[in-house]
Amino acid sequence: MRYFLDENLHPHAAVLAQASGLDAASSHSANRNGCSDADQLQFAVEHGRCFVTRDYADFHRLTVERQRAGLPHVGVLMVPPSLPNHQPHLIAEALVRYNHAHPDGMPAYMIDYLIPPAG
Repeated sequence: MRYFLDENLHPHAAVLAQASGLDAASSHSANRNGCSDADQLQFAVEHGRCFVTRDYADFHRLTVERQRAGLPHVGVLMVPPSLPNHQPHLIAEALVRYNHAHPDGMPAYMIDYLIPPAG
């Protein structure tokens, strides 16, 4: 699976995920900070990337809108507060675990959550 991390996530999380072998890009590395949520999601879709964000309300709404309109969607992964931004390695590790647990990717319009490490 390919990932696109929202600007509300620490840019180093994508770098660490890449170092672990994931195909991860970020809004920061793509020079897309400041784009609207709809534009960010469209960019992820166009590049076949699951969108990773903390912004549940907006991306839940956008996912429902895209589904109703029959527009493409590659999935959204939510980063919970238990994976803090000041610890990007935890976000990257959660992405790696998620990727291993879902080798076939996500169905279109699915919203799921990253899980923090146990303990």
